[in-house]
Amino acid sequence: MAEHIERGRPEREVEQNKGAVLTEIQKSPGEMEMPPEVKRWMELRREEVKQPQSASPAQQVLKPAAPQNPKIVIPSTRKTFGAGFKKAISDAGRWFSVFWFRVIKMKKGTVEFKEENV
Repeated sequence: MAEHIERGRPEREVEQNKGAVLTEIQKSPGEMEMPPEVKRWMELRREEVKQPQSASPAQQVLKPAAPQNPKIVIPSTRKTFGAGFKKAISDAGRWFSVFWFRVIKMKKGTVEFKEENV
């Protein structure tokens, strides 16, 4: 009796399926049946792709590019920036100064300090 039971299926169900042969039906992509929602979506996508661009490259207006080296203003004065290097390595002021020092070295002259309000 245990031979006829497969993973909790009743015995008579196993006997009914013994003679069944599974066959796989393959359809070509053109013959596949799609739900109407998918067909409509595909039609919309095709329309989007087929629409030509409104202007040819010769008719497009060139826009000026953004400046390549914009001025960077450090949110600290020169005095507090220099004082940061005298602080302990575990202090946030030290990390702030080290970070901005690295930016100053990378940008070479495009970095300014915040003006001191005297």
